[in-house]
Amino acid sequence: MTALMLLLALWLPPEASPPASEARPPSATLAFPVPAADRTTPSDTFGDPGVRALVERARAARGNMAEGLDSFDGRIWERLYAGVDGRGFRRERGIIQEERSGRMRWTASGDRLVQWEAGRREFPIVGWSSLDDERDEGESYARELVGSQLPPPLASFDPHSDQLFLGGREHWFLHPLADTAGVHYRFESGDSLRLTLAGMAEPITLSEVVVLPRRSDFRLIAASMWFERETGALVRAVYRPARPFNLRIDSSDGDIPGFFPSIGFEIPRILVEYSLQDFSWWLPYRFSFEGEGSVGRFARFPMVVEWVVSDLWVNEEEPADLIPDPLPDGWYLQVRSARADTLEADDSSGRVVVVSPSAAELREGAGLREIDFRDRVAFTGSELDALERRLRSFGPPPGTPLESAWGVTEELTRFNRVEGLATGALARVTLPRGAGRLSGEVRIGTEALLPTGELLFEPDHSRWISSLGAYHRLVPSADFDAPHALGASVSTLVLGGGPSPFHYAAGLEASREWRAPGSESELTVFAEWHRSAERGTSFHLRQLFDSGRRLPAVLPADEGFYSGMRAVHRWQSGLAPDRVRLFVRSAVEVATGETDYARGQLGAALAIPLTPGLAGALEVAGGGAVGQLPQQRHFFPGGPASYRGGQAGERAGEGYTLVRGELGRGVAGARIILFADAMKLFQPLIDPPAPLRDPFQDWHYAAGGGLSFLDGLIRVELARAMRPDPGWRGLLYFDGLF
Repeated sequence: MTALMLLLALWLPPEASPPASEARPPSATLAFPVPAADRTTPSDTFGDPGVRALVERARAARGNMAEGLDSFDGRIWERLYAGVDGRGFRRERGIIQEERSGRMRWTASGDRLVQWEAGRREFPIVGWSSLDDERDEGESYARELVGSQLPPPLASFDPHSDQLFLGGREHWFLHPLADTAGVHYRFESGDSLRLTLAGMAEPITLSEVVVLPRRSDFRLIAASMWFERETGALVRAVYRPARPFNLRIDSSDGDIPGFFPSIGFEIPRILVEYSLQDFSWWLPYRFSFEGEGSVGRFARFPMVVEWVVSDLWVNEEEPADLIPDPLPDGWYLQVRSARADTLEADDSSGRVVVVSPSAAELREGAGLREIDFRDRVAFTGSELDALERRLRSFGPPPGTPLESAWGVTEELTRFNRVEGLATGALARVTLPRGAGRLSGEVRIGTEALLPTGELLFEPDHSRWISSLGAYHRLVPSADFDAPHALGASVSTLVLGGGPSPFHYAAGLEASREWRAPGSESELTVFAEWHRSAERGTSFHLRQLFDSGRRLPAVLPADEGFYSGMRAVHRWQSGLAPDRVRLFVRSAVEVATGETDYARGQLGAALAIPLTPGLAGALEVAGGGAVGQLPQQRHFFPGGPASYRGGQAGERAGEGYTLVRGELGRGVAGARIILFADAMKLFQPLIDPPAPLRDPFQDWHYAAGGGLSFLDGLIRVELARAMRPDPGWRGLLYFDGLF
């Protein structure tokens, strides 16, 4: 959650600023100025005399870039989004989504004035919205708005700062134009661009400076910075940290144990662009931030921050209606010192004045774009992709650390009836010269002495391949089954687990991934040898009370060589639980070798709000195959993500049809649910054939109820299989329909 808290700091109300003696960031290497005697610029700092002159001109221009600028006024639009997703999840869930717009004023004397005109804040995962006028949510949001952080163009417009901030004084990067930057960065010349603007006699020449960090430090950046050549004014900057944040490496609280889940935060790009005003001043115009936090392999947290400034005016009188006096009824106002909000010197004498209208006016105010979580507004998708590719071309800095882990993190430790208790270790390293990343893991079990593992190479600049891998894996044969997850391992160890099918696969693969907001696709080409996995142990703690319960045998595999390709795709229409949502996932696999076959499946789920406090969901899925399916590539419907009346591995066939229906009472944060599942197998492999007495003879039925939390992120259910094999099952899992 460290990554999530870093981002949300942009929106939280500011805390009181510490005394000047305590206000510096904690990293001693970067926070304190290098003594004058030690400021000798290394000889390799500048790649050529031209870039040296431009950087020195830009450094000098920072001190006078606001010369003659008494004030500027404009309109600001801001947007924040943070979500949660996971490997194998059917969809992404929104944690927070906020959008606000208003008017703002910056003054050289230090005053910062804001009048919010429209705004909305939503927590889709719990069903909370400031637009909910049945409760006091809107008024609570309006009151909080006046105490929130200033719009970034007001808070971060400081020509003298040596730090680039993400929000709050503790989240920052060392500015490449800082006095001590030569100790931490190298500079090279990049491209040039000439612009001809209407009203200007001479064209403007822009020059790119490539900024390369000297070492792998999260507080250093790699950047492409464009300056006006004549004045040295910054026009555009796109940058990213020298490496992703890693709690195990960057924690200031001491060593993080190797068994602790790996918590990281990757920022592929931060982009800020300026616009020329009155042919004299380059002022903030638009900004885009995208990042993703992660907790091991289990969860990731996509994040987006954007803002756009419009209708800029410079050196104008303060509009009389910016801070109304007297304040209209129902409006809110807060006046505070600018010291806690801005990034300028601690002795700033300016003030911050923020006003917000009533909740009703915020809901109906102008400026909101009603965008979807998939939309990008400040920059186009093609702009963002091109600039991210430019950053990746710089390669990693020297000294990028080796990341390693062991224990329960990254699913390295697991328990199943094939391996027994298996554990291992992994290591990841970023290769020099921008070649990419290399990772490897190995695992050995108490009952399976032949280790499993994989070696994976992820190139940085390939347009066709996302990863190349060599592996020896214990593979779950059932789609949508996760027997290697920590919860499944604990269940098997304590209760005995179920008949999840496994097989071993050893081979090579090349994969290509496509990720966009709301959709994910992956195409994999593989060549691998399959062999059977045998039961290695029947031990589980439940045997202490039920000595007759043994772990089931493992379904034998059709051994041999197989090569082919598989593709998976996932798509969702939206996040808001009070709107109709559609979720689709599909998979196709074609292979040749010991046998030739093709198999595919498609599932679609529709979540529908019925009445206030009541929602329903319907999912229809099916799969089929042609050719001769190996036993390990049959369909094994069962488990929380499929037919809840049985477990994966109890039934298998060459095709299936699945229908699931649910009703939920409550809000997205917590619901009581009822459900019913129906499943039919085609050409069953495990179930014995039976003569058909009616069209529904070979259907399996189950029903039950339970609790759903956080828009289905966590589910607790009790399921009753009704036919053909009655029985009860308790379920605790992640990623329900709603």
